Amino acid sequence: MKPYYSITNTIFNNKDMNEWDYATLVAIAFNNLPFVSNAESKTTEIETSYVSTETLLDTLKIENDNRNRNRDKINESLKKLAKASVVKVVDVKEIAKRKYFKFSQEVSTKGANQGFSSITAEEFEKIVFGIEKATDKVKALACYVSIAHRVFRATKTEKDANFNWSSNLSNYICWDTLETIGKNYNTGRKAVAKTVEMLIEVEAIASKKVKLKGKSNKEEKLIFAKFSDKDELYAYVAEQIASGEYLKANDKVAKAEVIEVTEIAVVEEVVEVAEEQLQTVVTYNADEVVRKHTKQVEKKEDNQKVININDDERMKKLEALASFKNVKNVKNVDEKEEESKADAFDLLAEYRTDKKTATV
Repeated sequence: MKPYYSITNTIFNNKDMNEWDYATLVAIAFNNLPFVSNAESKTTEIETSYVSTETLLDTLKIENDNRNRNRDKINESLKKLAKASVVKVVDVKEIAKRKYFKFSQEVSTKGANQGFSSITAEEFEKIVFGIEKATDKVKALACYVSIAHRVFRATKTEKDANFNWSSNLSNYICWDTLETIGKNYNTGRKAVAKTVEMLIEVEAIASKKVKLKGKSNKEEKLIFAKFSDKDELYAYVAEQIASGEYLKANDKVAKAEVIEVTEIAVVEEVVEVAEEQLQTVVTYNADEVVRKHTKQVEKKEDNQKVININDDERMKKLEALASFKNVKNVKNVDEKEEESKADAFDLLAEYRTDKKTATV
C-alpha cells in the first residue's frame, strides 16, 4: 500500500464548492495527524496539526502570490468549508502576528458521501510539482479528488455462492462522466477534459476508452483510475472485453504507450548496431597499431645485424636499447586500446535512454 492521506467525502454533499475549496481541503488533509479507523468505531473526525494560511499555500507549492490573491482565496475557502461543516476549527494560536489553526475534517457516518477517500501522496506530489500554473494546479487537484473519491478499494476478494472467486477490480474504477466530475466543483465538460489531460500527463490518473456491449460503434466511454492503480484498470478492461461486456475501442493513451514502446525498441536496436560497429573499429585500430610497431621492431632488428658483432660492449647496449623501445611500443598499444574504449563509451552515450517502457 502506497502512502496516502485521508480526505472527508462530506465536501461532496455541497453543490456550491469550487476548485479552490477542494484544493484547500486537500492541503488541510496533507497536514493530518495520524489516526486509526476500524469496524468497531467509525471515524467521525480527523484532526490536523496547527497550520496557517501560508502553510497551506506551501503545501500546495503555490509561489509568487502577487497581491496575496491566492492567500485570499485560501481564506475564503476556509470560511466556506467551516460554514458547510466540512471542517471545524478546533483551536487557534498566534506567533509573531501569524495565526495558526488546528482543524478537524468532519466525516459523515451516513448518506451517499459518508466516510473518507484517499489521496495517494506520490500522485499529489506529481500534481503540485508537475503543473506550474497555480490555477491549473488547483483545478487538477479538484479533478483528481473527484475521481479518487469514486474509487472503492476492497481489502480482500470474497467468494460467491458457487464458491468461485469474484473479481474486485471494479473497486478501482471511476465511471463518472466528465460532466459529473465537473459538477463537483462547478466546471464545464471542456475544461474538465483539459484538466484530465494534464493529470494523465503528470501520471496522477490513468484512463481507458471503452465501448459498451449493445451500444453504437461511435459511442465510447472514458473510465478512470488513480495512476497507482493503472494495472488494475488495464486488467479490468481486459476482463470485461474477455467476458463480452466491453468491445475494443480506440484509446489515445494506449496508442501513446505503444508508440513509446516502439521508439524504445528502435533506440535499443541503434545502440546494438553502434556497439558492434565501434567494437570493430576498436579491434581494427588495435591490430593496426600492433602491426605498425611490430614492423618498426623488426626493422630495428634487421639494422642490428649489420653492426659489428665483435664489438660485444656495443652489442649489449644496442640490445638493451632495442628491448626498451619494444616495451615502450607495447605500452603505447595498451594506452591506445584504452583510449579507443573510452571513445566507444562516449559515442554510445547519445544513444542511451532512461525512458521506461509503459505496460498496457
